[in-house]
Amino acid sequence: MDDVVIVGGGIIGAATAYFLSKEGRKVKVIERDPTYKQASFPLSLGGFRRQFYQKENILLGKFAREFIFQIPEILKTEKNPNPTASMVPN
Repeated sequence: MDDVVIVGGGIIGAATAYFLSKEGRKVKVIERDPTYKQASFPLSLGGFRRQFYQKENILLGKFAREFIFQIPEILKTEKNPNPTASMVPN
């Protein structure tokens, strides 16, 4: 049985599932496209804003950027040995 069910595999759903699972929770994500090719996260054109002045926003931006670049190693599985985030550094 799952501890948490998340509806939507976009960036918020995917991140929530990832961090809850890292804490040992059993998580199920319900996403209309199980390949995630049409989910909002891989289709987004978003970026990282760098012009913050509050410490919390600066730290969150730095963490997010580092996390995205580590996706190939962090999210590697037997079924998907080469996950990508399509992040282009500037």
